[in-house]
Amino acid sequence: MKRLIELLDRYEEIRDEMKAIGCIDGVGNVNHFKLDELIKIIKDHDLEFTIGKFSKDCPYIIKVVVGKHTLFAIGNKMDFDQYFDSEGRLK
Repeated sequence: MKRLIELLDRYEEIRDEMKAIGCIDGVGNVNHFKLDELIKIIKDHDLEFTIGKFSKDCPYIIKVVVGKHTLFAIGNKMDFDQYFDSEGRLK
């Protein structure tokens, strides 16, 4: 977990420097994870998470705070049902 936070902090510093010289950060978002990977981080470190609504096609957004960073993954109904019960608890 410590290594993940260090990488996120370094990315944030570099991103801010790049934006200052005119770079547009539109290629991706380092805080956006594959659902499988985010679930693994949550389970491995026993982290609390929130589930929200995202869009019609991918209605679920799962968020977890790590240090000062919010990591998230987006999933559809099938993804959600694979990992969560009807109450939103991890299986």
